This record gives sequence, structure tokens and C-alpha cells, in this order.
Amino acid sequence: MKKDNLKIMLARLPMDIAYPESDKLQGFHGAPNSGLHIIAKAVKRKVPDADIRIYDGYIIRMDYLARVIETWKPDIVGATDQYPEHHNVLRFLEKGKSEGALTLAGGSNASNVADRMVINNDFIDGVVKGDGEDVLSDIALKISHSRDYPDFRKDIPNLVYFDGEVRENEQKLSSMDILFDFEDMALPNIDTSQAVEISTVRGCLKAQGTDKCSYCTSGSRYRTMDPDLMWEQVRLLHDKYGYNLFFESGDTIANEPLLRDLIETRPSELSDVGFRVYCSPKQMTPEMAELFREFNVRRLFLGVESVNDELLAAANRNYTVETIYSAIENAKEFPLHIPFLLGFPGETSDTLKNNLDFAKEIMRYKPETILLAGSVIPLAGSSLFNQMLEDEMIVIKYSGDLKKDDLIDYRELVGLYTSFYTDCSIDQVNETAEKIKSLTKKGNATTWPLPFYSH
Repeated sequence: MKKDNLKIMLARLPMDIAYPESDKLQGFHGAPNSGLHIIAKAVKRKVPDADIRIYDGYIIRMDYLARVIETWKPDIVGATDQYPEHHNVLRFLEKGKSEGALTLAGGSNASNVADRMVINNDFIDGVVKGDGEDVLSDIALKISHSRDYPDFRKDIPNLVYFDGEVRENEQKLSSMDILFDFEDMALPNIDTSQAVEISTVRGCLKAQGTDKCSYCTSGSRYRTMDPDLMWEQVRLLHDKYGYNLFFESGDTIANEPLLRDLIETRPSELSDVGFRVYCSPKQMTPEMAELFREFNVRRLFLGVESVNDELLAAANRNYTVETIYSAIENAKEFPLHIPFLLGFPGETSDTLKNNLDFAKEIMRYKPETILLAGSVIPLAGSSLFNQMLEDEMIVIKYSGDLKKDDLIDYRELVGLYTSFYTDCSIDQVNETAEKIKSLTKKGNATTWPLPFYSH
């Protein structure tokens, strides 16, 4: 018997209380959250009459979300999980389970602590490791036909669950052929003065090989959306909502063949829309600058990280300080957004000063630049985190169970990491970060906050 009116509640949760309200991801990770809306469209391909409501916790309190669960009684409750939101993700899913919902988590943080989550939290029915489109759409289809989740969960790709032991199903990449809009947004959160997030690229070319950056948590294979389809997505959001600025959230849009294809296929009526993109200093060549100019890049996120060759090499960044200077010269016509990561292994008071001096030099050269800075975070899934797992002294000193916990105190972990692997204190790191950020003009600083690096 087919189940009618399948109700699905998806949410990005508020940041946990440990992270300041001012550190919201809006502007860095776009609002609304495009990933949840792509998943919703995937579900409706298979279950057209599904009632899906998407909530953005950056504008909604936890108690409001709890009341929705109590009164609406969704069949499925799902959350996207970034590390600053993890505690609230757990609270949200526990509430969903208490009201009888099937509970699922996904996102970058959940992917890297999936096994820990299903072991530690019996109110979580499954964790998505990787792409979520096929996971939720397959589950929704089977539940809509009144099948029981325990009977089919073994057949769902990318799903991790607990059944006496951790079970991890085969990995499958979703096809990047879904166009999204915001029709399933429960409460409007559309601001066309800001960039809207799209995803033409998934994964990272560099992370696929052996040259993955030490702090990187990416585990997804690099692939791209068809250029014509990408422009259809841009047109949809431009025509329906009035967006003119698009945040390409992929790490490797600076791919010459891809950019040439996008430029060649660009419809003339979309010639004025602009983009905000990422680029590594190594990629920022004169040829790339010309492609960015043709693509209409309006803000360039240039991943400088540090201006100390030894630290860059240890982090597997594959460029040097000389490369950084060349990149900034090549990018001189673009508004820049430059992050500094402080506290790499081997950091000293002198290398911290080098970063601060360089930041001052940048602001003299390009005063409109937005500077971001904070400590390196050894996130689960990174080689830095794995290094800490193998260090018994850190494992002993950490107040929780570093080898088993899914709710990890990264503030404590950063402090331990800094004391064990650098020749500076966490106070020196934080003070330098604040000095660098303070160089940004106040009118610019509020536009693109970067909570990932704020401690």
C-alpha cells in the first residue's frame, strides 16, 4: 500500500552556543543552503507528491524547529552537518526520533564522523557519507510504498548505519543534473544583494591524489556539471528571484578547460551576472586572470594561508611565497578575499609576524581587500586530525575520548595542537589573527565572515 503525503523536514541548524552569533556562515556558505534544495528536487523526481519543508537555522531558533517537529509530525527528519552546528544537529535529530521520525544526517562533518555518530547516538537511523541525492530519494520512494527502513537500508548507497556493528554501504556519486530553486523553503530567506550558492564543481583535483592539504577533509572525487546545465541553473535563479551574483562553492573552478567551456556556452542575456570563486595562488596565472575576467569574476577568494615556505610545504600547499606575490600581482584587478591560517606545525612568533607584516603590505597595495585569519583546525577527516589520534599524549590530555567521540571540542583540540606542534602559544595565534582581521575596512569586514577560522 502506498503511503500518501510523505512529510520530510530538512534543516541547516543554528551554530552551537560555543560559536558566537557573529560567526554565522552566511556570506561564506551561502544562504539559503543550496545542497538541501538540490536534495529536495532529487526526492521529488521519485516522489512528486512528497511534502518537503526546508528550514534555515541561521534565521530560526532551535525551539521553533522543535515545535515544528511536535506539531507537523514529519516522517523523515534530516540535517546537514558542519562542525560548528554538530551539537544542535544531535539535538534536532533526537527530537525528531522522539516524535517517531526516521532520522538522517549528512554534510561534510557527518561524512567524516559517520561511524562515530551511529555508534554513539541510537536516535540516528543513518548518516550519509558523500552525496545525499540518491540516499534520501531512494529512502523516500521506498517509505512512500510502505516499506520498512530496516528491510531496505542495506540497499541504499552512501548510507552508514548501526546494526549490531557499523555498516557502510557502497559509495555512489550522484549525477550533477538537478536544477534547484527555493520553493521548498519553509520560511523565506532570500537576499539578492548577497551571492547565492551554486555548485558547478564537486570534489578537489588536488585532494584526489597524494597531495591533499594537511587540514583538508575532502573525500569526494572531482567532477563538474555540464556547462549548458550550469547556465540553466544560473538563469533559473536570476529570472525567478533576481540574483545577479553567484557564489561558486567548488574548490576547483580555476580549471582552464572548464572555464573556457563555461565562457563559450554563456548565453548573451546572462553576460552581466557575476561570480565569486576560489583560486589557489598556484592557479592564479596571467592566463587564469584573463579567463576570470571573461567569466565576470567579481570577488576572488585567494587561498594564501601562510607566507612561510616551510609551513606551506609541511601543509602540502604546493606553492611558495614567491608564488603568492605573483598571484596577487596577476589578480590585481579583482577584489580579493584572503585567508590566513595560523598555527601550522612549526609555527613560531617570527612566522606569525611574517603573516601580519604581509597582511599590512596587502592592505597598502589593495585597501579594499578582505582579510580573514584564525587558527588551523585539525578537523576529523584531515591528516592533522589523524596525526593527533596517533599521539598518545594528546589522546590522554584531551578531556573527552578523541578516538570515539563524534561531538569533538575543537577549541580544546586547537589549544592542544598548538601547544604540542608549534613554538608559539594559542594566545599569540589568536592575537595575531585579530590584528590581521582588524586591518580590513569595517565596511568590508561584515560582508564575508569566515567562522571556520574564528576561535
